[in-house]
Amino acid sequence: MHNITRSGATLAQLTQLVPHALSPSASHVVLMGGTNNESMDLQSFNNAYQDLIRAVTAHCPHAKITCCGLFDRKDVHMTDRIQTLNAIILASSCQFINNVENAESYDIHSSDGLHLNPTGKVSFSKAVATAILRPGLEVIKTFKQQPGKSAPPHAPSQPANHHPKEPAWQKPRRPARRTPNLLNVQTKPSQPYRPHQRSHVSNPPPNSMPPDSPLSSRTSARVQ
Repeated sequence: MHNITRSGATLAQLTQLVPHALSPSASHVVLMGGTNNESMDLQSFNNAYQDLIRAVTAHCPHAKITCCGLFDRKDVHMTDRIQTLNAIILASSCQFINNVENAESYDIHSSDGLHLNPTGKVSFSKAVATAILRPGLEVIKTFKQQPGKSAPPHAPSQPANHHPKEPAWQKPRRPARRTPNLLNVQTKPSQPYRPHQRSHVSNPPPNSMPPDSPLSSRTSARVQ
């Protein structure tokens, strides 16, 4: 695989470059152009593009030719013009890579609004690889439609029990917890109060000690 580029070249200059840049045994040729010829009238653009394809076919008779559509530009407004030029490229009866459809849903341009950023380069490289690996495809889309970006014209009807999700600020507040009614609470019947009865007396009064107790004699001695 060889990647041959010529910055700023026109279609006529690319046509002259074909015999010097391509091998006659090439099996697949991918043509990618910019907007250097966008100021030409449509008939002149079509003639110049057809001359390029005829030159490739004559020099590489066994090669499959893939024509890449133009990318839209963000530095100038020329979307309608690019769409018209892509329609001419698509009519060339070659495998076509669509670089415009669904591209508005992706951030693919660098800061100059003209060249591709890393995201755009990776997407375009995958499309070219698909074209080479699957030559039977007539049209290849570089960018797939992202879910949720655009709704279908006829959305399927929702079931009867379908309820759309409400924003958080529209959701009803959760009801406060109710205080239980104490009158309805069933409790066990109250029992009569019974004071705790000690099984023994830890500190008996002095009068209850027997007279022959040593503690009793000491206490009586102090009192005297």
